[in-house]
Amino acid sequence: MKIRTKLLLLLTLGLLVPLVLSHLFSANVNFTSMKEMVREDLSTGAEALAGRANDRVNWMIDGMGLVVESVPFESFPEDDLPMALAIPYRQLSSATMVALLDDGGRAVAPPYRPDDADVELLGRERVTDADLEKFSRHVPMELALSASMALGPVYMPSSGSPRMVAAMAFPVSSGDNRWVLAVEYSLQKICDLLKETDPQSSRVARLVDTRGYSLCDVTLDSDGHWMPLPADEAQEIRKMPLGAVTSRDSAGETMLSAVADVRFTAWKLLLEQPEKTAMAPVVRSMMMAVVWIVVCILIAIIGGVVLAKGLSRPISRLEKASVRIAEGDYDLVLDVDSRDELGSLAASFNRMTEEIRTWNAELTERVEDRTRELKQAQEQILQTQKLAAIGELGAGVAHEINNPLTGVLGMAQLLKERTEPGTDTAESIDVIISSARRVAEVVAALLRLSQSQVAPNMRSLEPALLLRESASMFEGRLEERGIEVVWELASECSVFADDGDMRLVFNHLLDNALRSMPQGGTLTLSVSRLEGGAVNISVADSGVGMTEEVRIRAIDPFFTTEAPGSGSKGLGLATVHRVVDEHKGKTLIESEVGKGTRVTIFLPGTVKLSKN
Repeated sequence: MKIRTKLLLLLTLGLLVPLVLSHLFSANVNFTSMKEMVREDLSTGAEALAGRANDRVNWMIDGMGLVVESVPFESFPEDDLPMALAIPYRQLSSATMVALLDDGGRAVAPPYRPDDADVELLGRERVTDADLEKFSRHVPMELALSASMALGPVYMPSSGSPRMVAAMAFPVSSGDNRWVLAVEYSLQKICDLLKETDPQSSRVARLVDTRGYSLCDVTLDSDGHWMPLPADEAQEIRKMPLGAVTSRDSAGETMLSAVADVRFTAWKLLLEQPEKTAMAPVVRSMMMAVVWIVVCILIAIIGGVVLAKGLSRPISRLEKASVRIAEGDYDLVLDVDSRDELGSLAASFNRMTEEIRTWNAELTERVEDRTRELKQAQEQILQTQKLAAIGELGAGVAHEINNPLTGVLGMAQLLKERTEPGTDTAESIDVIISSARRVAEVVAALLRLSQSQVAPNMRSLEPALLLRESASMFEGRLEERGIEVVWELASECSVFADDGDMRLVFNHLLDNALRSMPQGGTLTLSVSRLEGGAVNISVADSGVGMTEEVRIRAIDPFFTTEAPGSGSKGLGLATVHRVVDEHKGKTLIESEVGKGTRVTIFLPGTVKLSKN
């Protein structure tokens, strides 16, 4: 018997018997394992959905707490209280109605309901008079007064998604009385969480309260009243233990289910999947295994024929490839056309080549990054030294100019008092006074630039608030030029800085941005916290931009691209750089001609500790 025949018989018998036995064994093991995996996955999914629903409820509670702490309702005049309630309505994204009550349940001010403008602008649900009546009946006053915070039962409005009233009691300074802030929340966003399950998995998530109402799959009777689940189904759900369970639906089909509690609400989240659907992959794999048994037998027969010829060919390719790699050709990729040891060796060879190529590219990128950082550091040092030298020179020059300048101004004002108004001489004296005052402004700016010490009024500031206040001073120019302002402000970002210095920095940056957009454009103002705690403050415009030569000289004192008489002294960015440097920060200027300029300052951030 030839060796090729022996190899064919050995491969055929060696594959047929083990494959049949392994198929029977693995089918049973896979079915059991798959069922346990589905249960664990359902349990994990139910806990995750319940956790996200709980996070949403907790966000509602925390949002009300922030409103109570930050909005002094009792300080508002009685006529302004209705508009004060618009503050929590706009801040709490799921709110549909807000009311302020005293400890007797009486309205301190009329409840705030959204008008058509609020509904269209904020995307909120409409509130009818019938909804207002339901809202008043579902406010948990007693619980809120006893526990400071309470959640009412879920109910259906005249239209829209289910709603719930959250009430928070807080003291007022006048006497021992307390007020209650009651906010009606739409549960639409919580229901949207349940819809995020994979539709192809045929899983269904339901949220059920203690009364047996399905909160998101709402069923109405012929009169439009909210119908609870059937009594037996609701009772079965209430009795289900937490975790994975097996149940049957109303049609008698076996269901794999998982139950999780939504804390703070006493709701139960039920995640279900038909067992037939869940186990379908195992059944398909069993059928595929049978097909593969036949295929493998055929492959074994064919493989025995080509095995002898197929051993030497891959080894030869590996040898040639190793020579090319040694010569530096890292782009070589071997074709992996087999699943045996030679195929694994070829795949490992490709992974090794890929790793070498990746490390080579990463090393090149690191060198470029370090080179770029070194160049920026050198530019920073050069600009700092230049500002220091100019500052020292400017301080001396300013001192020498101020004395005679004071005399010129004084004598010019005396001459003006002795000269008849309206004459050519009086107009010439006005020109002298105006020019002298402009020189004084330049001298003052030069002195400011030469000061190299941190301001004494350092404290924790929120740059986002200061940036908004500074921008409000430029509203007229913004509207005049048709400039759109885009805000990207992160909350709770604070720096340790001087209030006046920060306003000066923001005013210079905003003024420069507006000057670069004479025909209008987009002004983007952003504040964010970086990894490590630093705060990133950016002012970006879509103006004319700068060339690289102009960008490098942008922070040089008295350097400006503005035309004479424009009012620009060329000290704006120089002052910004000096102030930021004094605050242990860094200034970064990025610009491209025709696309705009972005000035970013990085300042050390502060950590705001909670009262607890």
